[in-house]
Amino acid sequence: MSRGAISEELQVLAKNFLGKELSIKELRLLPYIHYCLVNQQGIDPAKINSEERKIIIEWKKKSYLEGGMNGLKISKDFLNFINECLKISYITQEQILDEEEK
Repeated sequence: MSRGAISEELQVLAKNFLGKELSIKELRLLPYIHYCLVNQQGIDPAKINSEERKIIIEWKKKSYLEGGMNGLKISKDFLNFINECLKISYITQEQILDEEEK
């Protein structure tokens, strides 16, 4: 499977957390949201389009996110969801160290 692709495993995770399947637009937005958080930056309106704005608004309505341009806050559960999505979709199994390999 290619990086950033939606897999069955990802959709199971999304259905369990979001109650619906994850769209490719939502998946592609997750790394940017993660980047903004870990770099303590707000969302740059020039870096997202109107469809992504709508997704962010929906996530705010569900209390997954707060803030925007002046800083971003995230629920712990949504942060865990994003991290798991990034692991499933962007990191290959070969990149993950097994406990035995340490």
